[in-house]
Amino acid sequence: MKHEEVIYHGEVIYNVHEDASGFRPASNVPTARVEHGFPAEDERKNYLNLEPGQVREAEVDTLPIVSRPLGDAQAPAGSVISLECRFKGHPEPDIVWFKDNKLFKGGEKWADGETVGLTLSGLTKKDQGLYRAEAWNPIGKASTSAYLTVQQREDSPHAPVSPHVTRGLLEDKRCPRGKRSAPARFITKPHNKVVLRGDKVRFICSVGGYPLPSATWYKDGKLLSSGKWKIYEEEDVHSLEFDKASDEDAGKYTVVLENHKGRVEASAALQVINHRKECKMPISQPIQECRATEGSTFTLSCHVGSPSSATWYKGVCVAPALARVRLIGLDLETLKGYKYNKDGEPFTNDDRVKSWEEEGLARLRLGPLVPGDTGLYSCQLAKEWGLAQGLVRLTVTALISEEMRPPIFTKGLPREIRAKEGHPCSIQATISGEEPLRVVWTRGDNEELPDCEDMSHVELGNGDVALRVSDTFMEDSGLYTCTVYNKHGMAQSHTRLIVVEDGLDEDEGGEVPARVLVGPEDCIALHGEKAVLSAIFSGNPHPTLLWSKGGEEIAGTGRVKIITDKEQGETKLEIDPVGADDSGKYVLTVYNHLATDYRFASLSVEGVPNPPAERPVVEARGCRAYVAWNSPHYDGGSMVTGYKVEMSSLHDQWITVADRCHSLSHTVSGLNPGKTYTFRVSCQNAHGYSAPSRQSAPLTILRTEDTSEEQGPVVKFEDGSLFAQRFERLEELGKGRYGVVHRIWDKTNEKEYAAKAVRCIKQQDKDKVAQELDIMNSLRHPKLLQLVAAYENPRDVTLVLELITGGELFERVVADDFTLTERDCILFMRQICEGVSYMHSQSVVHLDLKPENIMCTTRDSHDIKLIDFGLAQKLSGDQPVRVMFGTPEFIAPEIINYEPIGTQTDMWSVGVICYVLLSGLSPFMGDNDAETFANITRAEFDFDDGDFDSISQTAKDFISELLVKRKEDRLTAEECLAHRWMSQEDTEMNKVALCTDKLKKFIIRRKWQF
Repeated sequence: MKHEEVIYHGEVIYNVHEDASGFRPASNVPTARVEHGFPAEDERKNYLNLEPGQVREAEVDTLPIVSRPLGDAQAPAGSVISLECRFKGHPEPDIVWFKDNKLFKGGEKWADGETVGLTLSGLTKKDQGLYRAEAWNPIGKASTSAYLTVQQREDSPHAPVSPHVTRGLLEDKRCPRGKRSAPARFITKPHNKVVLRGDKVRFICSVGGYPLPSATWYKDGKLLSSGKWKIYEEEDVHSLEFDKASDEDAGKYTVVLENHKGRVEASAALQVINHRKECKMPISQPIQECRATEGSTFTLSCHVGSPSSATWYKGVCVAPALARVRLIGLDLETLKGYKYNKDGEPFTNDDRVKSWEEEGLARLRLGPLVPGDTGLYSCQLAKEWGLAQGLVRLTVTALISEEMRPPIFTKGLPREIRAKEGHPCSIQATISGEEPLRVVWTRGDNEELPDCEDMSHVELGNGDVALRVSDTFMEDSGLYTCTVYNKHGMAQSHTRLIVVEDGLDEDEGGEVPARVLVGPEDCIALHGEKAVLSAIFSGNPHPTLLWSKGGEEIAGTGRVKIITDKEQGETKLEIDPVGADDSGKYVLTVYNHLATDYRFASLSVEGVPNPPAERPVVEARGCRAYVAWNSPHYDGGSMVTGYKVEMSSLHDQWITVADRCHSLSHTVSGLNPGKTYTFRVSCQNAHGYSAPSRQSAPLTILRTEDTSEEQGPVVKFEDGSLFAQRFERLEELGKGRYGVVHRIWDKTNEKEYAAKAVRCIKQQDKDKVAQELDIMNSLRHPKLLQLVAAYENPRDVTLVLELITGGELFERVVADDFTLTERDCILFMRQICEGVSYMHSQSVVHLDLKPENIMCTTRDSHDIKLIDFGLAQKLSGDQPVRVMFGTPEFIAPEIINYEPIGTQTDMWSVGVICYVLLSGLSPFMGDNDAETFANITRAEFDFDDGDFDSISQTAKDFISELLVKRKEDRLTAEECLAHRWMSQEDTEMNKVALCTDKLKKFIIRRKWQF
């Protein structure tokens, strides 16, 4: 209770929090700098005041930390849900729960060890909100929060479509401090599609918002589950795919985005058609019978092929028919440009009847339907060879009673409303339908307007509703929408409000300064389609208009059209088709002799990206091919999300070998010696794949003998004066405690090497280098750093080594051009175990395996080598070896306990390296060396961190079989290579991209320690 009171009044002892990546900022708790290495053997007794073999476990007070955070959740009303998280800390922290930043005393609070939870029963809308669990102890506090969404049940009168929680919503994507939440939104929406029967269908959208929203897909209002439907989620790109489209798949597909800040949806229509050919004569087709309910909305669609003259009739029966006509339950956006007939007379577009043509489809939308709409409808198509019609008989069934009907607008909103600035304004409509009716007013892009003093929602009786704006401003101009809901459906009506300056009335001949009232607004257009920027202006006398881009006036010629109606005060800039060069900022300037006004709008043109620049570069590595390429010059206006690599053997067909590659290189394995291959690469973004790049130069896989073990001459110390005769010293590569490393040039074979000059003041220093030389002479393997020559001077020794230019492995995998996957980790761990296995076969233990001693051979290579054999030891079967040195985070328990070591001592370090590589976390890291040693001797670790959720169970088993306290029970290097995780085929490996944020922090911490 004391902690609750302190928190409630806002007192903060230590403001320590854990962000989404698990990183804890520095607190006010004193910390000890970590010093590496062990004391000399004769000092080890007093280092921790321990005798050999003795272990002391000390209890250290620690800050509370979140080892498993809360996760955002959704649950239906009336159900039971439990919010769970896990805290660590000593002494054990007290837990306090908050809801919407207020102390929460409801629910059932429980604890099970480090796991704590809050159980809520009989959920209602009042339970929805942001929940936070805070852990307190005398050192400080930590907290974790999550948003609970309570969904209404499906049998509720206002229930939305059944909720579907995707993996993206359940992940810990809460907003860290310093970054503001943003509602879900679409960057690009899915588009209408017309496909042939049997084709593959793919809808795709790009989303925004923070945290990233979840995506749920529906067809005709029904939730899509797994099976035929394949739903993909890659960061901010969501897609729905399925194969072999059939007539039953046609309909309306809706994607709903949702995070705790908001919900938004977008729909696209799918038409599935037969393979069809134009006929030279009419084809008979029976009349199709369709039924609908009064008050609903339906769309009739007729395939008309290429653009042609299509006319809809009612009550006209003509036998011939060209195309199949279907009734589709869609509510599509209307387009203008056609005149139609009703009862022998052309239809007139009004609020209930709209018609248009798009993508080879003639469409007629009716709604809300009334019984008088019953009749025979025909789509008349005029072609050069005659006349054809498609027929549908529609029967509209009346509702049982006048009250049981969806909402309709008996009088919709006017097309346009003008109001003077500073004056009140009323936007009014008349509605009807079964009660209760819920009215929602929105402005612009679904900005819901609350019922407040400035904008009040008014019910006038007899179905009249209004939005009253008490004091209009110029900023209030825009599109307003009235949406009415009841349990049978919904209806919408739109109007545009134009606020003008309060001055002389134009009708009275007064002069009004030129002004842009509405728009133009930022626009995103797909490459090859039409882009439209529109605006509304005012002024008397009529102002002069000027559209410009980059300081140059735009002339309305060719594919660029400028349409202006000065009487209505409207102007449009149309670009059809739009290209990548049309992207940029556009300026609309209006002026008369009284004033000048201007507005800006940005046009973004998106489409598939360009192919990768230049042709791919390929390199043979045994029976594998390393393929590297450049990014495209233009990404299509949307971020490149991946690459597809294709391979062909001479004139064979192209085969896809990688379709979700996230880096600029890929290694293709399993190639046949003696065959020649070519490769090409395509880029992918939210809009699809680019054209393929130019194919690579032919690559022939040579038949080579096994070179796994390279025997070289035994290196002995030579006189230091001979070094300059053979080598030319170039630039310095690095400097450390041991000495200096230079790049050198071998004059005899014209190759580059690295020269490590080691200071040797005492004889024992030279003896130590001589031991390292002896060990390296016995290690001739492609995964181990090779010794080339050695030179001895009075005060130093120079070792000539292979030149490795790729840098440390961990720095390579966190680079921006590299996407780390579990598959990559397997490939790296295989090479590490191959090198370690060879060392152990030569009775050599490395004893200092750590990330800094694993190097990539080149900058763009996946091949690694183990380096630094300064601490390596030769083992003899009859004499036990004990050591007291190593790197604290990676040494085995037997070293700390000063027990005999063996080849399995290296395998403990291999397990720690694998754990860090997969998660970015150090399994035994403590606040200081003493705590780290205590953690290692206990040999206790877990996979509770969220970063292990995407790691396979076999990978966790591999680590668990290495991090075993008793060294005899650990896997050997040979057993590691045969392990089911390491020996799986390339096609079976997990290729999900791993987050490297924590690995970057691990590297930074290690650099700081050194």
